[in-house]
Amino acid sequence: MLLLALQTSTSTAGDSTIDAVTLVLVVLFIASMVALSVLLRRGNDAPAAERDIAPPLSETAIPRPVVAPASPRAERPPLPTTAPAPVWLDGVGFPPSNASLAAATQVIELLLSARRDHDLGRGLALYTPELLRSLRASLGVDEEGLAEALSAATFDGEPPALRSIEIVSASGNRVTVRVGYASGSAECYRLVDIDNRWSIEEILPDR
Repeated sequence: MLLLALQTSTSTAGDSTIDAVTLVLVVLFIASMVALSVLLRRGNDAPAAERDIAPPLSETAIPRPVVAPASPRAERPPLPTTAPAPVWLDGVGFPPSNASLAAATQVIELLLSARRDHDLGRGLALYTPELLRSLRASLGVDEEGLAEALSAATFDGEPPALRSIEIVSASGNRVTVRVGYASGSAECYRLVDIDNRWSIEEILPDR
């Protein structure tokens, strides 16, 4: 602006005189510079509270809400030991099983005592005819061959000792018991009542 004023004054009045327009422009320029310096000084003298305003927190500095850990889920109830009845048998009642833990225990103890006495024939007498046939088939012998095998059998190690027995399921004339031995192993026996006499129908590995 000052250069423009000087050029204007030079072109109109010559180098020796300064006209009124030039003077006004110079005054305006000086006033604007003074006003600018006042504004800058006022900005530096702003209250300390305004200058000390904390900058906005970054995303990493924002505290995250504390979430309480979820409570552990309750364990599901154990599955029933007997399979549910099919739909077509809904509402049909059957006679309750006459099995008892004492009766099942007696059968298992007789079987283990036969092993201790080296009398396998007495133990096999507790088998059902079907299970006995299955045993002969697995050995590849008939009745006579089974008798010969029993007489020539050898025994090694300590006989199993009963530690625990529990009923797993019971229905009608059948009952399944889980037998635990002192060695830590276990088996499941399925017993069937034939003419008021409990016999071993199947021996299953414990699962």
